[in-house]
Amino acid sequence: MRNLVLVLSLSSIPALAAPVDEIRTLFESGRMRDAVALGQRHPQLLGNPDFDYYYGMALIDTGQPAKGVLALERHLLHRPEGMAVRAELGRGYFAMGDWPRAKQMFSEVLSRNPPAPLRARAEEYLESIRQRESAWRTSGSGHVELGGGHDGNANSGISSQIINVPLFGAVTIDPSGRAQKDRFVHTSAGAQLNVPFTAAWSAFAGLGMDNRHYRDVDAFDQRNTHVAAGVSRQGQESQWRLSANAGRLDVNAEKYRTLAALTLDGTHRLTEKRTLSAYLQGADIRYVGDNRVQDSRLASLGVQVRQAFDGDWQPLGVLGVNGGRETNRNDRADLDRTLFGGNATLALNLSPKWGTAFSAQFQRSRYGGQDALFAATRNDRYRALEWTLGRAITPNLSARIEVSRTVNSSNIELYSYSRNQFALKLRLDQR
Repeated sequence: MRNLVLVLSLSSIPALAAPVDEIRTLFESGRMRDAVALGQRHPQLLGNPDFDYYYGMALIDTGQPAKGVLALERHLLHRPEGMAVRAELGRGYFAMGDWPRAKQMFSEVLSRNPPAPLRARAEEYLESIRQRESAWRTSGSGHVELGGGHDGNANSGISSQIINVPLFGAVTIDPSGRAQKDRFVHTSAGAQLNVPFTAAWSAFAGLGMDNRHYRDVDAFDQRNTHVAAGVSRQGQESQWRLSANAGRLDVNAEKYRTLAALTLDGTHRLTEKRTLSAYLQGADIRYVGDNRVQDSRLASLGVQVRQAFDGDWQPLGVLGVNGGRETNRNDRADLDRTLFGGNATLALNLSPKWGTAFSAQFQRSRYGGQDALFAATRNDRYRALEWTLGRAITPNLSARIEVSRTVNSSNIELYSYSRNQFALKLRLDQR
């Protein structure tokens, strides 16, 4: 009799294993409804961790998150060390609308230093939870940044000591107009507030300040302050915002320029991995003192496409074009200009904590009238390349290296310059 019981027990193993293998095959081939149907035909396998794992995910994928969560919770009891199952549980809680437990699961995944794809998925869901929570309550965020580096041309000066001016011949450029290199300290801070008043509409406001202080050439110290406020509408696939913006640039602790603008911008999700964004802006730019001759109005627009790609480093590409028209308020045709440009960026997640990005920018400026001093109509080409390398130290604290090269070429030598910069920055974000 003992041998008979042993034979019967061994013979039952293939019978149990076959449905587990089958449900795994159905799930991996995308046949979720067939996987659920198979699970329903084998209730005796509920409690088998492998069976519960695939059965639970298939239930969530077919719109039955409550049952799927029960299956995955049974799996987790047997294998509490699993990171992937926690992510799937978070997905199930998210589908049920149980955001606190979904947030807990995704946060646990991030705390275990997961592989890059799993990290990206958890962060995406956490961001979606934050957006959904903020849709019903006032939310805010802020940042503080500290850094320093080296600037190879703090004043955007020319490299030549002598230039040729048609009316005067060879002219020696004052040292303040020639390229001056120096070390600098960078500080930055900002805060944003979002106040919803319906499920789709909300009001927002933000303010920020960026400072750069040079060690020696402090005549070129800069402080840039800016504020914005407006309304936004969040739809299923699109978001639109209308905002009023104001900014002020101080040079050497004195007001140099102010800007007031009205901006309409929007983002539309074309596919799961591709988004299209656009903006339209009208701005009024005012200068102080002798520079008031540069007062102008600027109308600009731009379009940008963001594309995420599959791969170990989760590449993200950005490609954009922009254009505009700046009109001088003092009827100086030589200060009118038409602008056209473009930008491109490639960002890579090298590991859960390391990321890098390469970006390029180009802008063409064609001026509207002849410069009286140089007897020529100015035509500029601006080009910039930048590389950044960042590391997440904690979920809120990060560090990054920035290296950039800028070149502005002009048919008028006085406006041509090049600039190399290096910076190391530490940033604290609070959400």
